[in-house]
Amino acid sequence: MTTPSNHQRCAVCGGTLEATTITHEVKRGTQIYLFQNVPAQVCTACREIWIDEEVLQVIDRLIESGVSVQTVETPVYDFPRAGAPAH
Repeated sequence: MTTPSNHQRCAVCGGTLEATTITHEVKRGTQIYLFQNVPAQVCTACREIWIDEEVLQVIDRLIESGVSVQTVETPVYDFPRAGAPAH
């Protein structure tokens, strides 16, 4: 979700927004992109995360033409089958 950086109240619950940095995930097709140290605002009441439009535009540019600092292998689970007994 996005909001102008000058808003100090959460649009979901009315709580106070606190500036921080987060780890943010973006999925495009079958690719998952992980961004660390993303500037964001987090509601101190409901924990809803707000990222400014300008930051999201930077993320889009990084996905298109940026150079990653690290590549990690990620396990994938099929949730309905994850708890099923082995046959």
